[in-house]
Amino acid sequence: MFDLNGRIVKQDKLTGNGKLQWLVDTLPSGFYYYQIQQNNETTITNKVIIIK
Repeated sequence: MFDLNGRIVKQDKLTGNGKLQWLVDTLPSGFYYYQIQQNNETTITNKVIIIK
């Protein structure tokens, strides 16, 4: 997960059933982008908004 400045703020690996639940209690409210990569190639890029 990246902030708007492109800094990595969270990084996890998908395993097993491919589901991942992010704990965002340490992140402030705001806009973030995430990427899902497979074999070192980006397959999905999207955004998420955290509102607290």
